[in-house]
Amino acid sequence: MPGSYIILKNPRFVVRLDIFEELDHAIQDNENKGPKLIALSGLGGMGKSQIALEFCYRNQDYYQYIFWMEADTDAALQSSFKTAAEKLDPPIFAENPADIVRRMLEWFEKNSGWLLVFDNADDYTLNSTSNGRLQRDYFPRSGRGVILMTTRLNYGTGQKKSVVDLNEIQMDDSTALKLLLRENVDDGNALEIVKLLGYLPLALDLTGAFMEIEKCTPTEFLRKYENKSEAYLNPANYVQERMGKDGGKTVFTVWEVSFDRIKNKDPLAASLIQSIAFLYPDNIPLALFENHAQTIFVDKTISSIFKRAAKRAAQLMADYSVGRQTTPKDSNSNVQTTIGAAQMLADYSLVRRTTRKDSEQDDPGKDTLSIHRLVQAAILSKIKLPEKKEMSKRLLSALFHEMKPKNERSVEARPAQLLEGAHVSAPTDRRLSYKSTFVRRC
Repeated sequence: MPGSYIILKNPRFVVRLDIFEELDHAIQDNENKGPKLIALSGLGGMGKSQIALEFCYRNQDYYQYIFWMEADTDAALQSSFKTAAEKLDPPIFAENPADIVRRMLEWFEKNSGWLLVFDNADDYTLNSTSNGRLQRDYFPRSGRGVILMTTRLNYGTGQKKSVVDLNEIQMDDSTALKLLLRENVDDGNALEIVKLLGYLPLALDLTGAFMEIEKCTPTEFLRKYENKSEAYLNPANYVQERMGKDGGKTVFTVWEVSFDRIKNKDPLAASLIQSIAFLYPDNIPLALFENHAQTIFVDKTISSIFKRAAKRAAQLMADYSVGRQTTPKDSNSNVQTTIGAAQMLADYSLVRRTTRKDSEQDDPGKDTLSIHRLVQAAILSKIKLPEKKEMSKRLLSALFHEMKPKNERSVEARPAQLLEGAHVSAPTDRRLSYKSTFVRRC
């Protein structure tokens, strides 16, 4: 769709027609004279972002322009507005992020037929935000379009018909089983798993991936889950705030079952996802870990993995140089080793991987990983403070070197293939803060 900016579709999404009908009704019934403001609300792990994304793809023929905005922070929003501005015809360019946002808002107010999605807009409310600056700075005040927000906030009845609350729309058994089982066969206990996981889409997806990869029956998974669940009766406060006590326990337990298996199969994959937990969750460039593996990963087991890979790569290059091999495949040991670890995490549904082929751009910066915020919370809760400090220090060092100017150029002059939208959190004496240092693409 020319002039639009949407992230890639999730191929494993399970359609829930009732929710899309609710969204359609909310838009039709909204009587706002300006942009129609719709909130898709619900606890963490309910699938808000995936539903909003599917809504975009289902309505590509209806809206002339569709834009996806990451709304966690000012920095994420400014980056999203910049990307959207570059997609317009003609594109909008400006040096100052605030100028780009201002000119984009002017564009929205002058045009019609657009859908503007604010994902993870938890600091926003329908015309009654506690932080008016956010709504004032990023929401178009006029124009004939639709603003769709995904949020954990629970709104009152003031604008009831402008809110679609997923907490009030339970997934039916058939849809839940489809999400859970994938290609697996039900041995009679699949519905028991669905009920145990509280019909939570994120937990069902993680569980389905685990059973598929491990060739694990529902009965076998139940046994593994029950052995782990007692450790998570009291998930951390910041997870309870996002999804409630029971939901937090569910995601923590499912994640722990998957993480234990991954750690045994590929220690690098386990270290990779722990490092990812410290970064802004969307579009993390895999090249960061390929280029700085020795800086980021310090475990002796991990080091030996890279040493073996490097030795194999050296042999491949030697074979190539004497003509025993026609092409030096896998010669970049760090790249191939890291890609394998990333793909394992994607296979278990712990991350979502977008490759250069998916983005149709031969650019290493387009091979990225994204992770659900609740999976991040589960990972961070199991890392002790001294280790958090050490991992943060190493990640910051890698990010610094990635952004370091070359050939006396300033950071602003760096090419576009560098980091886009990465965050790294700084640990405190109480817990790892979610307040992040933004490293912009330059």
